[in-house]
Amino acid sequence: MTNKKIHLKGIMLLGISVLIGLIIPLFNSVPIAASGTTMHTTPPPITFSPYSIFNSSFVSLESGVGSVSKKSSGKVLISGETNAKQTVNTIGVKVVLQRWTGSDWVNYYTGSDSTKSNASFITTSQETTAATGYYYRTKTTHWTVKNGLREEGTLTSDSVAID
Repeated sequence: MTNKKIHLKGIMLLGISVLIGLIIPLFNSVPIAASGTTMHTTPPPITFSPYSIFNSSFVSLESGVGSVSKKSSGKVLISGETNAKQTVNTIGVKVVLQRWTGSDWVNYYTGSDSTKSNASFITTSQETTAATGYYYRTKTTHWTVKNGLREEGTLTSDSVAID
């Protein structure tokens, strides 16, 4: 075999080893929060939802993000941000806190619409209560209105165990 083929095989084996190392722990996960609180459900599926850029054909709506973080036992901070490509007539974001039932995400708390006029971005955050022993995430709706054209997108955040 040539050195090039041996090097390629080595890289492939390393990649497979890393992938296996990342996947196996997912099957051995125990539904316990960091503080040792027993969770009421199995963990939700792992999803990767980074800061997201919306449809490239949108004229004004560019990107958005939503998040949930633990503040204290039974308290969470939910937040959302919407960014436009330019100043728009209206920009908005709505944050919904969702709870994992063990098989599906259900709406747990719905924040009010946050809007701004003649702006290119908006952020919102709110502290709320959350029952302990569950996994939570946010579902955020982002929109812009420019000269009567409304563009909208929806995102979900990673989940957080609340103990």
